[in-house]
Amino acid sequence: TCAVPLHAQPQPQLQPGQAASPQAATPQAEPRIGAAPAWITPLAIPAPNPARRDRPIQTLLLNSQVRVEADAETSYSEMAVLIQNAQGVQGLGTIALPWRPDHSELTIHRVEIIRNGTPIDLLAGGRRFTVARRESNLASAMLDGVLTAVMQAGGLAVGDTIHLVFSVRQRPGALPLRAENLYALPYGFPVRRLYARVLWPTGTTLQWRA
Repeated sequence: TCAVPLHAQPQPQLQPGQAASPQAATPQAEPRIGAAPAWITPLAIPAPNPARRDRPIQTLLLNSQVRVEADAETSYSEMAVLIQNAQGVQGLGTIALPWRPDHSELTIHRVEIIRNGTPIDLLAGGRRFTVARRESNLASAMLDGVLTAVMQAGGLAVGDTIHLVFSVRQRPGALPLRAENLYALPYGFPVRRLYARVLWPTGTTLQWRA
């Protein structure tokens, strides 16, 4: 499963029956399909590393770009993964993108299979993601409101590259928005090219910690 971590800040959780903040916008019931933001820096997908051809998959590109504004934060994410054997096909057959509709908006820019250099658009013909609601904290009587957009990447074959591009725009909820980001690369998870970029308003104080 190609499950992308929830790129959002911890938000206040609602007890069952508790009303949402009146400041919250109308929740987004499903992801939008749209063009990538104009402010991003486009990147080419690099060639695979021949020394890693024995792995089930090879991550060619992880591209993270964030724009912080006075009242919102937009996180743009792009990934390209090469499938190198049958095990890799099984592991990437499902795409799952979580988001919190009460506090964020999910826009999907591109979902495609690149086969022999030719892209196959998985959003062609009006195809859409299925939306599932999975409350992970029901045992504690807590509702987090997370929705997950799910799509089966049918037709994947060895040698294909799955290419996924999306963005999540966060807005203030019950508490003011405090922009923050965490970048971490798990040990033993090599990436051909990793790119991170953050934009913020002039005059804003930025703190870095490592």
